[in-house]
Amino acid sequence: MNTNFNLVKKPKKEDEEIDEEEDIELDEDDDSSKKSSNSSDMKRRMLLIMGVIVAGTIILLLVLYIASLFMNHEYSYDDMEEVMKEAAISYFQDYPEYLPKNNGDIVQVDVANLVAAEKMKDLSTYRSDEVACTGNVQVENVDGEYLYIPYLNCGDAYNTISFGEKILADNPTTTSGDGLYSNGGSSVFRGESIHNYVKLDNSLWRIVKVNSDKSVVLIHATGLEYYKPWDDRYNEEKLYESGINTYNVSRMKDYLQKIYAKPDKDEGEDILSDSDKGKITSYDLCA
Repeated sequence: MNTNFNLVKKPKKEDEEIDEEEDIELDEDDDSSKKSSNSSDMKRRMLLIMGVIVAGTIILLLVLYIASLFMNHEYSYDDMEEVMKEAAISYFQDYPEYLPKNNGDIVQVDVANLVAAEKMKDLSTYRSDEVACTGNVQVENVDGEYLYIPYLNCGDAYNTISFGEKILADNPTTTSGDGLYSNGGSSVFRGESIHNYVKLDNSLWRIVKVNSDKSVVLIHATGLEYYKPWDDRYNEEKLYESGINTYNVSRMKDYLQKIYAKPDKDEGEDILSDSDKGKITSYDLCA
């Protein structure tokens, strides 16, 4: 007996069509979710890589810094003088009773004492050329300010010289034209075009002369911004306010002492810093 079956394709129902559309939408949502997840993973990886780079850089810099502490740094002679000066300042901060008490007094501390006090290393460790050096730091009381002057002696290689000695070394004396002239044991600059400028902090000065003891006389290069009278008090001899022509009792002396001790910045009187004052000493001038 033969039985025939006819396969009839059923039409899709509306519900089945809706299910397919939902499947498509779900697939699209899955793709979007995957993309968002991939993007988040990428950001996390980038942040991790950046963190590793930053951490590695910090570690490298730290290693280089630590290594530099153990490496021998080649110091110039000027650097060594600065080391001695800073060591002496630290030393006298610990032992202020050893500082010079009176104006003009000078005390000296040797490098050996600074090394023993652990304020600096032995001079032989600052250079690799095996030049034998000795040194000391002189401290002078200058009107209550302390002037620290390091003196380094490395034989023929280097020797500290004073400012006055440096001027004389750079400016041979002459007998004509512009330049430095010998004058009774002192050396004086003369002429219209001479290079005798020196800067102290922010103030510009000119070198007048180098005395026989190698001290240096300076004059302010620009002067004050206004004029002051020499003296304007009553003169008993002339019977009017013509002033007194004696420096020790003049208004000018009072004014110069005032701008040294209590300058008025607004009036342009602040021409000497505390550092400058530490480099200046009293000087008997015949006026």
